[in-house]
Amino acid sequence: MCAKKQDLIHDTSHITYESLLAGNKKFIEKAIDGDPDFFSKLANGQKPPILWIGCADSRVPANQKPTPNRVKYLFIATLPIW
Repeated sequence: MCAKKQDLIHDTSHITYESLLAGNKKFIEKAIDGDPDFFSKLANGQKPPILWIGCADSRVPANQKPTPNRVKYLFIATLPIW
């Protein structure tokens, strides 16, 4: 049986700017509790010449490159709505 359109719509009314920041704070605290040098070590291993952060809606396929230039490494994250 196929899902109805209304079943596919997620309620996002509980997601606020404040809740996103609070979630990020919890992530940072948990990471530091597990390894106090977590972010220092992470920073030492990351030296990209360019950091491109973009956002697109579902009409843009995940495999479509954001630029026609040759991209050596491209990391695409698709995050579910919670």
